[in-house]
Amino acid sequence: MPTMGEVLREARYRQTVSLEQAEAYTKVRKKYLIALEEDDYAELPSPVYARGFLQIYAEFLGIDPIVADKMFQPPQGRVPELGIRPAASGIPASGGLSMRGLVTVLLSALGIGAIFLLYWQYTAFTSSPGEIRSGPPVAITTPTSYLVAPLPSPTATTIPAPSPTPVRGVEVVVTITERSWMRVTADGAIQPLFEGELQSGDTRNWKAKDRIDMRVGNAAGVEVTVNGMRQGKLGASGEVKNVSWGRQ
Repeated sequence: MPTMGEVLREARYRQTVSLEQAEAYTKVRKKYLIALEEDDYAELPSPVYARGFLQIYAEFLGIDPIVADKMFQPPQGRVPELGIRPAASGIPASGGLSMRGLVTVLLSALGIGAIFLLYWQYTAFTSSPGEIRSGPPVAITTPTSYLVAPLPSPTATTIPAPSPTPVRGVEVVVTITERSWMRVTADGAIQPLFEGELQSGDTRNWKAKDRIDMRVGNAAGVEVTVNGMRQGKLGASGEVKNVSWGRQ
């Protein structure tokens, strides 16, 4: 049976996603992602936080979080049983307070507090509208379709101008203002036109006969022009978004 770390690592390799990209999407530190993939429980934080990181990472890689949680098997610690002995005053004590019970109560309280804190952090990560936690290209949501409007016809005051020749197909030009991961496909093809990370200042141009589909990892860092019409930025900072454009 493969271990939890082997399953996570194989899923990431299959998607050709680097640890740096996974860290940027999940907001989980790289050293914890490495510890999860290597089954290095000693490098992970408390089991409560570690399980939370595992569920976020598994969901990003398209793995069922419940299955991943069942594979999470940290070493079981043992709490020594201690008790309070009667004071050496010669007065017999009626009973000793169990240190094991006290430690259990304290650990339970800390565990409940940690769960509430983890839940608050998780809801904060997923509160942005349109945010997708799954990693590319395992969990693809239905992209928002945009119908490209025809180019406006120029008007003339004195000399009538001929109607412009309609654009055949669809042409998309992107300008990167912030670093962003991107995957672009055309006309429903499986093989992408482009897949990788672009830096601020990069510009790319793609053409297709009928349709262009795009998935971006930082919607605020991508400005789009379609068939000569500026569309502006695709969304908010850090937002993962799917968009598509069809021929007019």
